[in-house]
Amino acid sequence: MPLNLPQMSQLTRQLATLFNAGVPLTRSLEVCRTGEKAVQTAVDQMVANLQQGHSLAETLRRQDFPEPYVQAIAVGERTGGLALVLERLALDLERQHTERRKLVAALTYPAMMLAVGGVLCLLFTFVLLPVMEQLFVSMHMQLPLLTRMVLAVGGLARHPAMLVPVVLLPLSLWLSRASIRAWLDESPLGLQLDSLWLRVPLVERRAASRLLYLLALLIESGCRLSEALDMLSRLSGNRMLARQFLQIRQQVFDGSSLTEALRSCQVLRADALQLIGAGEESARLGSLTRMAARLNELEADHLTEVLTAMLEPLLMMAMGVISGILFIAVLLPTSMLISGLT
Repeated sequence: MPLNLPQMSQLTRQLATLFNAGVPLTRSLEVCRTGEKAVQTAVDQMVANLQQGHSLAETLRRQDFPEPYVQAIAVGERTGGLALVLERLALDLERQHTERRKLVAALTYPAMMLAVGGVLCLLFTFVLLPVMEQLFVSMHMQLPLLTRMVLAVGGLARHPAMLVPVVLLPLSLWLSRASIRAWLDESPLGLQLDSLWLRVPLVERRAASRLLYLLALLIESGCRLSEALDMLSRLSGNRMLARQFLQIRQQVFDGSSLTEALRSCQVLRADALQLIGAGEESARLGSLTRMAARLNELEADHLTEVLTAMLEPLLMMAMGVISGILFIAVLLPTSMLISGLT
């Protein structure tokens, strides 16, 4: 079973600290064999594979570590910069873990509001509404339009046929997700969807940050530029970006500077290109590429904060509108009933 992000981050930090202190790799892994059962099992299998003569990269691939992680380790082993790669990977994983915790913390309150609102709507639709509908029908009342609309929507929601779009359709899509993904990989539609997805500002900044961090890691570990660009095309996770980085690799191979070639990348802006250009001129390409990645990450964090801050009042407004409609739909016939009795 693959390790999750916190487990991977902790293991990488321990391994980087021990290996940088001069402890042999196998012994470093044995020392890291503490904590959760999943980590102990993974470390035992890694040590066994290393003792059988496999490289660390191959060992990690067998443990289902992410491919960018494995590729970076492979470059570090080949260039003799494994200690630096482990340190950079530890920093990147810790950054990703912190980023994920911030996102979860920001979305917890809106998710709780949405869950409470959903439960209340379900109780009203499946418990309270049928009782009220029987009461109104037995009184032979001429119901207001809003009440009739609410009753119609509630009856539709309780109809067994709604199981198809609400339950069966999402379930069938989830079960056939591998086939859908394979079809999109071969279809021009998949390329267009990937391009449209990158036009979302938050997605664009996250993609730029991830690619630049990976490029900085590969450069700092001693990877050749053409090889690093080829890896980025395979590890981008987006068909449009993969195509663009293959073109960038060809332009660099033909003699263009990295900065000029990267201008064709959809997610990189002028400020990032300026830093990369300065890195090429000053022989500090790795560190300045990492700085460009950090700037994109900060912008993505700001967008996330803005969106989550907007989400809370929007949810409050939506819940208020729905609650108001339900309250008025119940209040109108009830007031008519009371007026008729008096």
